[in-house]
Amino acid sequence: MLTYEYSRFFIYSLSAVVVVVVMFVLAFFLSPSNTYNDKLSPYECGFHPLEDARKKFSVHFYLVALLFVAFDLEILILVPWVAGVRFLDSWSYWVVMLFLVFVASGFIYEWKRGALDW
Repeated sequence: MLTYEYSRFFIYSLSAVVVVVVMFVLAFFLSPSNTYNDKLSPYECGFHPLEDARKKFSVHFYLVALLFVAFDLEILILVPWVAGVRFLDSWSYWVVMLFLVFVASGFIYEWKRGALDW
């Protein structure tokens, strides 16, 4: 009786493990293996790891990170609003539209200033 109750769980767990193993094996055999020195470097920021630590680098890394955080917070605010939009009145609709105008104006400002150009 007890094994019947857990049999679905064991079948589900076993099938999940089999799918993961099959995906890893397929990825290992089907993926191209073009190796070169830049690809094997431990850093992805574009700088050589054995240079001076006080070397100046582009501020674009920080700007992209800040833009990512800003739009991530926008999604964090918009998802609950979209989930409950049918229960809200027109006032909340216009408040969110004003919020989107502010976010879009900030994005356009960053775009016009060249923060997204590399």
